[in-house]
Amino acid sequence: MKVRAFYLLLVVVGCNSPMPIGSMSEGESALVSASEDGAEEVLAQHEDPDQLLADLAGEAAQVHSWERAMELYNQAAQSEDPFVKLEGISGQVAVARQAAVKGDLPWTLALDLTDELQLAHPERIAQWRLWEADTRYMSGDMEGALRIWLDTAEIHRDARVMDRSVRELALRQAARVARDLGDLDLAEGLRLEAEVAKAAPLPPAVASSTCTPSEASDGFQKPFTPDTTNWGNRFMTYDTTSYSVDLYHPGEDMNASSDCSMDFKPMAKGCVSNAQAVSPTKITDEGAATLMHRHTHADTSSEYWTSSYWHAYYIYYSIGSAVAKSAVLGKVGDVNAASCHLHLELREADHPSKDDMDYWDTSVLSNQTKVGYYYQDPMAFITGHPNYVGYFWADESNFTCSGAWTSSTSGDEGDSKYASATSSTSTPTSYCTYAFKPSSSATYYAYAHIPWVNTSSTYVPYTIYTTSSTSSIKMSVRVNQGTGTDTTGYGCGTGEWDGNHNGDLCDEWVYLGSFSATAATSYTLKIGNNTGESSSYKLALDDVLILRK
Repeated sequence: MKVRAFYLLLVVVGCNSPMPIGSMSEGESALVSASEDGAEEVLAQHEDPDQLLADLAGEAAQVHSWERAMELYNQAAQSEDPFVKLEGISGQVAVARQAAVKGDLPWTLALDLTDELQLAHPERIAQWRLWEADTRYMSGDMEGALRIWLDTAEIHRDARVMDRSVRELALRQAARVARDLGDLDLAEGLRLEAEVAKAAPLPPAVASSTCTPSEASDGFQKPFTPDTTNWGNRFMTYDTTSYSVDLYHPGEDMNASSDCSMDFKPMAKGCVSNAQAVSPTKITDEGAATLMHRHTHADTSSEYWTSSYWHAYYIYYSIGSAVAKSAVLGKVGDVNAASCHLHLELREADHPSKDDMDYWDTSVLSNQTKVGYYYQDPMAFITGHPNYVGYFWADESNFTCSGAWTSSTSGDEGDSKYASATSSTSTPTSYCTYAFKPSSSATYYAYAHIPWVNTSSTYVPYTIYTTSSTSSIKMSVRVNQGTGTDTTGYGCGTGEWDGNHNGDLCDEWVYLGSFSATAATSYTLKIGNNTGESSSYKLALDDVLILRK
């Protein structure tokens, strides 16, 4: 697998009741409600004070402290960090929208803020016009939104936002509102025009029109805390009843005890590359937005992943926004669904249409191999991507292997290796090693990705030891990669398969354990086939993350 960037696509849904400010220290939490007295001291002690401002603003918005949230986002907007600066700008508009939905502030405030942006940053005028139409649509002014989107499609036809043609984006939004207004002929005509615009060469890029995500070192998270006794379809559930075609569910349907109109957060901070405005009267489409993220696997922006969140009542952020991890993205809804829930997907870089907010191609979803190739389990991805200050990332191609290993197109970003088990539990006949040398003395945390195929072994050894002394074991763990009942190499078997649901580890990130390491000392991670099982059982080698938190 190549080193690459993550861009995660979201279709938004969210929560109505205030959420606790549990992710901050006591001193940081005080900033949400405190005046400027003492704030400078707390910020000065933080390793990234500008980012802290944006995060605190998001936390303030969650508890509906609108004035404080706006104040903090305004301070973040003064940052010299371009990502944080845009977080501050985006956040002020999003908070105004959120407060208007609650009835605490008038919709005119969000429109006034967008007007101010057009004056302060005229170089982004096309982006702000899209935002203005979004706000009008959310407020119920569908005719006004349609007029602005149509005007924007013509006036700014040669502009681009987030590597998308502004003409395409505006026409696509206009088509949706036309359909909501009942003009199906206009809606279809606009949709076809949008397809033409999408197929045309992109206008030249303008640097200032692009939100570039900073590295999501503060980790990934669940959009909200799910009710684990009330899951809907889980990742890769084989659904034979809900759709016209039997298919493998490409995401997680998350529920809570009372989830209609719940606020929800992004999986991580990032940039909105696409968004679908939602209004109280909206009855079609899915409610969607695309959010770009960078993480440990990436150091370029040439390739990206997307996560999608479906069935939203509202989306607070617009195309080109920068979004803090702590921000409220929108509200959970039942748009084009039988009941309120959040449908959450994670699409890999090679997905055939990863930026399509409501992509649902049954020719792909009815094929288990394609679903395993193009998607990952979002809950397990979150498990394997917490906050960090340093890391080692190793693809299976970075390992030195001995014995009989076979390459596979399954796994994280479409590649992995597998071997047959051996009856010995002490001496492997096939093994792979990865050497690394920490720059800091600290506790490190290891995670491994278990692909959805070639994972029937129940007792796979992962060992970390000091390279100069194999007897100096720093960490040793045995992982059950599959059910142990399927010896075909498909440890997931058929039907429901998800490690969070029925005990299998299929296309999942798992936590291996922690160990103490000394700076400038070489260590080795080893995986072997000495599982004590017959050769009909298989074990897989895929990506490994070693993090310093």
